[in-house]
Amino acid sequence: MSIKSISAGHSGELGAIGQTLGRPVTLIGRPELAEWYERLGRWVGPFGTRTAQAELVRTWLETGEEGAAWLVGQLLCEQHADAISGSSRVLLQMRGAAAPHVVAALAMSARSEAVVPAVTFLRIVRDLDAESVGPWLPQISEILHRLVDHFDKDVRLAAFHTCIDLLPVEQAKRVLAHRRAKEADPELAELLESFLRQ
Repeated sequence: MSIKSISAGHSGELGAIGQTLGRPVTLIGRPELAEWYERLGRWVGPFGTRTAQAELVRTWLETGEEGAAWLVGQLLCEQHADAISGSSRVLLQMRGAAAPHVVAALAMSARSEAVVPAVTFLRIVRDLDAESVGPWLPQISEILHRLVDHFDKDVRLAAFHTCIDLLPVEQAKRVLAHRRAKEADPELAELLESFLRQ
């Protein structure tokens, strides 16, 4: 089984990654998902109230793993901060249902030059609970090895923080020591030195 549809251009890649992670899923083709997505992260209007946003989150949680996969697919090409923030909050609450899809998208982001998705998925992975990401730590560690060498400073910074917060200390130190010798940015070099001295 493979992923049928995500946002344009990503379905085949995510399907292949899902297969690699052993968690393929067939996405639901419900038109209301796009409508719910448009409402995520709203701050004003009838969908901007706390009550409306809480109800929307409950609705997304009911979609389970299929909804998580759909949201992850949207985030691969999302650039608007409110949509990223709202979707990230929902995925964090979906926990284990979201984790394999977030890891798959992070792997895909690591192979591309897209900065926003890489930072977004690094932050989500970092903030997921330990139980949800535990089964995926070997894959996450491999991805972090690539992302600490990313050309973009924001991606490297997010990768450094994810290493520090998520990986066991000795493993994080190995990953970051690898990068320290190459880091030219003084701010990031200081962060690495500070962590490695601990």
